[in-house]
Amino acid sequence: MITNENQWEEVEELLLRKDSFIGNLEISWFQLCNTLQRHFLRATRQAPTKPDRYLSRLDFQYFHSKFFGSKDIINLESFQRFWDWFGKSLQAIRYQRHIKEMWQEGIIYGYMSKESVQDSLLNQEPGVFLLRFSESQPGQLAIGYVGVMGDLKHYLIIPQDIPPKKSFAEFLAESCQFLTLLQCTGFSNNKPCFKKIPKKEALKNYCAMAKDTTSNRPKGYDPLENPWTAIPQTLYNNNKRPKTGDKRDLNS
Repeated sequence: MITNENQWEEVEELLLRKDSFIGNLEISWFQLCNTLQRHFLRATRQAPTKPDRYLSRLDFQYFHSKFFGSKDIINLESFQRFWDWFGKSLQAIRYQRHIKEMWQEGIIYGYMSKESVQDSLLNQEPGVFLLRFSESQPGQLAIGYVGVMGDLKHYLIIPQDIPPKKSFAEFLAESCQFLTLLQCTGFSNNKPCFKKIPKKEALKNYCAMAKDTTSNRPKGYDPLENPWTAIPQTLYNNNKRPKTGDKRDLNS
């Protein structure tokens, strides 16, 4: 029993560890996967028989490689290292405003390496972006996006970006750097499938700022334009792999 959400991560770690290891010092990777999936569905309040979005094969491959060295046998030390990172993202999905729904709809891709972000954004036009959980800052969201000159940038969302009366969706709606979202629609041949959708369409259910208000404006006036739309495409070289930049690039 917990009295507030701040206690949830610690209690959930204890339950998952006991359910997985059952008093053993080591277990198989597949045993951990099965137990983790069950706990994930319960933690995110999804029906086990018909979940909206469960942990995918790619998610487990990512966890296995990054935190367990792709080993078949998992010990308590490596499990603890994994949970110290994963537990905070799971708590964000469970408790933070809109995060669960945005994750389930594929608006937030979720668990992805920086290299995979780069591959997904390769040859995309300026303003295309993808949302994931940071690898180096547990529980925090990061945005990979194509910059104005076609360079790949990684922006880390920090608490100061989202004050108490503001939501993550509102932050995205306000940020003109992000124009077109790569929404995860499923998986094929062990790769994610993405659909490009305008940011306003992606956020319309989460943010009033993203709703279309043009019909309410007087006629005879021009709408505000985003300067990105006027960028000559000749400035963007589709044959060149994006480079990293940005003062707040993630290091991992």
